[in-house]
Amino acid sequence: MTIFERLDPRKIPSSINPEDHLSVFRDRILQYILLGSCIFGLITLVTNVSTPISRGLWSIVIAYATAYLLMVLMTFLRNLSLPVRTGFFLLVLYMLSISSLLDAGLSGAGRIFLLTCVVFATILSNRRVGLIAGFAAVLTLIVFGWLMSSNIIPPPPVSVMTNSIHFVEWISETTVFLLLGIAATSSIMVLTTGLQNTIGTQVTLTNELTKERNSLELNVQARISEIQLRATQLEAASQIARDISLLSNLDDLLSNAVNLIRDRFGFYHAGIFLLDEQNEFAVLRSATGEAGRAMIEGNHRLRVGEVGIVGYVVSKGKPRIALDVGEDPVHFKNPALPLTRSEVALPLFAGNQIIGALDVQSEKSNAFTEDDIKILQTIADQLAVAVEKTRLVEKLQQSVDELESSYQVFTQKSWRSHLKSTHRNYSYRYQHSKIDMEAPDNPETIQVLERQESVITYDQANKDKKFIVVALPIKLRNQVLGVVDIRFEGTSISSDLIPMLETITNRLALALENGRLVEEIQNRAERERMIGDISAKIRSSSDVDKVLRIAAEELGRSLGIPEVLVQLRTTS
Repeated sequence: MTIFERLDPRKIPSSINPEDHLSVFRDRILQYILLGSCIFGLITLVTNVSTPISRGLWSIVIAYATAYLLMVLMTFLRNLSLPVRTGFFLLVLYMLSISSLLDAGLSGAGRIFLLTCVVFATILSNRRVGLIAGFAAVLTLIVFGWLMSSNIIPPPPVSVMTNSIHFVEWISETTVFLLLGIAATSSIMVLTTGLQNTIGTQVTLTNELTKERNSLELNVQARISEIQLRATQLEAASQIARDISLLSNLDDLLSNAVNLIRDRFGFYHAGIFLLDEQNEFAVLRSATGEAGRAMIEGNHRLRVGEVGIVGYVVSKGKPRIALDVGEDPVHFKNPALPLTRSEVALPLFAGNQIIGALDVQSEKSNAFTEDDIKILQTIADQLAVAVEKTRLVEKLQQSVDELESSYQVFTQKSWRSHLKSTHRNYSYRYQHSKIDMEAPDNPETIQVLERQESVITYDQANKDKKFIVVALPIKLRNQVLGVVDIRFEGTSISSDLIPMLETITNRLALALENGRLVEEIQNRAERERMIGDISAKIRSSSDVDKVLRIAAEELGRSLGIPEVLVQLRTTS
């Protein structure tokens, strides 16, 4: 620091920590006091040493001069620590008070110097130092009073005691008062200014903290709202995933999905498009609101790669976002949705194949965030899986239906062939502990064959006894093979009897099918055996004539044919 920077109270010396604001204030107060002492102390020194010089009190003159030099020295030595400089300053004040008490007793400025020493000790140090200085000042006055009253120290002469009649003494005391007043006033001004600055800084910090707190509260509320929105959106995605696992009807699934997207996300419109079989058009399969219902009834569709954002998405296989549809050249302005301001369409992929698109529209510009698009893409992927699963289930069901139909036809043909080959009409009746192999067709039997379902009625033929007739179809693969006709004596039967009879009848059908298959296998095995025998006998001879004779004979005998003709002929 230069000499002028050392003298400037606004400059902070290297011995003071700038972060220690109290020490900075105290150093600044001390420097102002020292500067004032250097300026006005010289005047005070000149006015106050004239009397001691005239009286020959050179010790007092030396004390005043030493005090002034110490003041000047402390003013320039700002690199000394604050406690050291403060100590020297308080020491100078105490020396001046002692000199004044020795010179004028109670008539001088000794008490003022002691009071000033106590005040500055409190301001420049702390309360503890101020209390010590106050105790020392009181003790000093008591000691000086006792010493002078006991004539141990000579009291001041009467001329000094009556110095009020001399104008020079008034000037001297006034300069002392002015010096001390300037020191006290400057210290109070510095303290006041520092206090004001501190209060202003505190108010500014408080206002900034209030604004920051309000901003944080707004940010927290916004974050909470955003988290709640994301939780609602994730719940919607989870609900769609649950629907995919529970619902098998594609239309119900898509309808629930678009309504959840609109309601939970708060969007204007949501729709799902699926490609037709030729992949030429994206056909609207499900949409929200009356506008969506009207578009579906009107078979709303968009040509792939040509019309609208949906057409673009199903053509390119990439998402497209129009944050302002008025500036998007691809956007199709749908008259059914006049309030649309922003739109996003996301492709539906089944493996590597595009099968459609999820279209979401909003009444607000810039309505879609990155988080919205990520969640919507997740929902789109789930919907694509659901659509593909439903299509596979439909194909599988169609294959099952075709296979079932084939089995039904096969079963019907097999039993017809079996009954025709056996030349029998299977019919058994159990009555009065006897089995009859011939039984007439009852009316209820004919009804079962016509209706293909069970018949429960009353037997009206016998008037002496009442019977309940239960006729059950013997069904195999939805084909009626026959009828079980049971008569119960009485007017009522148990409620669990019919299900038991139906179960028995179903098992009877399976047993019949197993029996037919066993007979068919046995017949086939018999035919194979017969073919083997005939072939072996035919191969037993190498003569053509014998081969032909054996063939005719074995075919007729094995097959029970009355006439077999085997002959060789050449074409003309």
